Amino acid sequence: MLLPQVLRFNLKAAPERYAQVAVALGVPANGNASATAERGLEQLAELSRACGVPQSLSELKIPRDAIPLLAKGAMQVTRLLKNNMRPVTEADAVAIYEASY
Repeated sequence: MLLPQVLRFNLKAAPERYAQVAVALGVPANGNASATAERGLEQLAELSRACGVPQSLSELKIPRDAIPLLAKGAMQVTRLLKNNMRPVTEADAVAIYEASY
């Protein structure tokens, strides 16, 4: 469920890489890696919906006031954080969760 928002957060770190993923998802390349990658994120969100993946925290009945706690917990998953393309702060995690609400 969070994948599109996490990828959007990371997009500026590797637009060419994400453009390649977009092309693999069937998005035509237009010469602009960032634009192609954005369309790929939209395609990924469509695929996610088609597979029945919940699209928001609210759909899962997670209260908005739980977001700070979720973000704090996410900051403890150092295995994922150290391998992420961009450094992630707790404020970034909150923003990702908010965008997923």
